[in-house]
Amino acid sequence: MLFGALSIAIGFICALFGLLHLLLALMSDSLLEAQALPVEPQSYVMGAMLYFLLGGAFAWVGTGSVRKKRWVRPLMLTLAWTWLLSGVSVLAMMPGILAGALDPSMTGVALDDAVVGVVKLGLLGVGALFGVVLPALFVLVYQDRYLHMTCEVYDPESAWTERCPPAVLGLSVGLGACGVMALPMSLRPVVPFFGWLATGWAGAGLLLIGAGLCLWLARKIYGLLLSGWWATTIFLTLTGVSTWITLLRVAPVDWYRAMGYPDELLQATALGSTIPSWLTAVVTLLTVVYMVRIRKHFHTAEPD
Repeated sequence: MLFGALSIAIGFICALFGLLHLLLALMSDSLLEAQALPVEPQSYVMGAMLYFLLGGAFAWVGTGSVRKKRWVRPLMLTLAWTWLLSGVSVLAMMPGILAGALDPSMTGVALDDAVVGVVKLGLLGVGALFGVVLPALFVLVYQDRYLHMTCEVYDPESAWTERCPPAVLGLSVGLGACGVMALPMSLRPVVPFFGWLATGWAGAGLLLIGAGLCLWLARKIYGLLLSGWWATTIFLTLTGVSTWITLLRVAPVDWYRAMGYPDELLQATALGSTIPSWLTAVVTLLTVVYMVRIRKHFHTAEPD
């Protein structure tokens, strides 16, 4: 119940960020005239939709957790593991981001080394707390077998989340979430495509095709179909390779420029060095290993 309430609170905070982005989008005309809005309105609409979706997900599983529903545990573990892996990835990139952001050539101000060290340590600490420690606590709590037994007592009927193994369910839910979240991202599309960045109508088309494919794959994976496993393995591998090749060919600053960030903002920050290609290669390799490990759960026909 405690972590369910915490999840609802996180959902509420996400909703507030969504409202803030929506407000910025509605005030875009006046803010652009005053040069107080560095990014185009479409980006804020996209951000608002993503925050609302994320907030809704946290609120939904949090409410189920407070009510002790047995379907909550695997979904919360999927959400927490995704949150944890994302937090670890961001934390790994933060030293490079902070080194550039606090560089005197970027800030125009020569800060004392001790002050820079304190600022870096503080920001890394906040990133570690909210990106690693907090999701790790969610993972620890919802993996506990006594919590699982408690949910079974309060909700004795078998749940839809138990129709396939947890590792497979996590993949199915993740694919479904990617399919849904690709829709708002098509408002400001920037899609890596084997060495190039697809933007505009081309990028939106790729995202919409990818959204439909992810939703279809989510259904096939949930049904434990071997054809779904093969299609998902190929899709995820090609996506990782495409992103890796694009990171090698296209400078990170061009990614942000394609997202609508003006050159003045790019020159004043360290956004040009925040996307390591090696991280994509590692994630792609781990994804393939993960797919191989869950291969045993899939069949050539829909199980009864």
